[in-house]
Amino acid sequence: VAEKAFWGYLNAPPQGCSGVHSLEFHQEGGEVRVTARRRQPTAQSQLEQLALIDDLCIEVLLQDRFLGEQFAPSSMNFLAMTHGHAAGQKGADPKKIAKLMSAAKSWGPGTDGWHRFDE
Repeated sequence: VAEKAFWGYLNAPPQGCSGVHSLEFHQEGGEVRVTARRRQPTAQSQLEQLALIDDLCIEVLLQDRFLGEQFAPSSMNFLAMTHGHAAGQKGADPKKIAKLMSAAKSWGPGTDGWHRFDE
């Protein structure tokens, strides 16, 4: 997984590989899921670069989604939001996306749980 993430960071387009245009909510298997539509770049070089990134994102979902949702739920759900359906999988959990997109209310270590170790 680490080498795929590093490759993705090196090859990600400067404007980002998501370029979210809109969100769509779906009923999937008895639960609400969210997917994203992406703005399409205009330059041919960006289209080619995004095709490579899309292939990598789909591969990561197919191979690593189960563990990713346990150890990196925000990142994996963002990936599921942008590429889940392309991989033949469900979209993202809207609660995880809401948490990812919400501003933090406080910084620094908390009093319990993993927050105790936050810097």
